[in-house]
Amino acid sequence: MAMFVWKKQTDDEVGELVPVAIQCHQHPPRQWTRDDSSGEWSSTTVPNPIFTPLDGVKWQMACSAVNCADATHHEMVWHLGRSHIVMEAAYLCARRTLAENHPLTVLLAQHSEFTLAINDYATKHLIAPGGQVDELFGGTLDGTLTVLARSLAEFRLDRADPLTDMLDRRIESHAGLPDYPWRDDAELLWPILLRWVTRYVELYYGHDDDVRLDHA
Repeated sequence: MAMFVWKKQTDDEVGELVPVAIQCHQHPPRQWTRDDSSGEWSSTTVPNPIFTPLDGVKWQMACSAVNCADATHHEMVWHLGRSHIVMEAAYLCARRTLAENHPLTVLLAQHSEFTLAINDYATKHLIAPGGQVDELFGGTLDGTLTVLARSLAEFRLDRADPLTDMLDRRIESHAGLPDYPWRDDAELLWPILLRWVTRYVELYYGHDDDVRLDHA
């Protein structure tokens, strides 16, 4: 677990988000000691250390652990899981249930080019035993795939648009988090994309009945 705070450099600068404390393990370890007189062993739990920037090399090591965890989370959750795999499900559904010239099939085809091919490669090589994820990631392959499976189980398409996601992650406040490029860019781009897709779909489906009565 890592704690970040907003550090303002000067009155004229926005500042930056910086880590101030890291705890690498969450389950208290047991420390064993032997009684010299009886020869018996006993154990007690000891708290996991919390590292700060004052801890020198240990702090740098803790930061490396956070970076490894962040890389795994980004790659497995946001990149592979909620981008590639979710998009594959949407595109396969469209191809199996909609006509070849259906407007949604036509639209999705442009955004899904090579998606199925790269996903097939990923299952056979990238996330396969002995593959890149197994060899290069900090965790075990089983642990890394568990992160992927949990993220997909928790995924909700109705909460996936950027504005709703900001609220769920509590990053919508510019006062508490003045500079966050993903949020700041999404606030500008999402309304444009939403308006374009909405107008495109409404050319064919203007009302809910248009969808319910469409049996083609």
